[in-house]
Amino acid sequence: MEVARLHRASVLNGRNMKTLFALFALALVATVASALSSEELDKLDIDGLLADPEKVKKFAECALTDVCTDLSRNLRDFLVNALETKCAECTDVQKAHIRKAALYFIKEKNDVWQKFVAKYDPKGEHKEGFKKFLEGN
Repeated sequence: MEVARLHRASVLNGRNMKTLFALFALALVATVASALSSEELDKLDIDGLLADPEKVKKFAECALTDVCTDLSRNLRDFLVNALETKCAECTDVQKAHIRKAALYFIKEKNDVWQKFVAKYDPKGEHKEGFKKFLEGN
């Protein structure tokens, strides 16, 4: 009886170890994927993107309706994070990209920008900090 209980305990510990290992592996993959996304964002041709009306339209659609391509979803999520954190974890290149994209939408597509802000910062909690970020402060 004692041997059977010990055997069950060791099987459970083995399962726990496998689960722990699987969770660790997922965390590692997520970290690597995040790093790749960050690297891709550094290499993004923001000028080309903003000069392409179809890509701007797809980004706006994604930001406002959640109908997204992979690129527009990544950009939306990146911009939302930048809005919330004032780009605290961004590289210098990413900060330049965010400033350029946000200023483009503020000046050229203000209706989209206003809807974006209303959706992702409805209480205006990040407005002042993001404004300072856009000004380079």
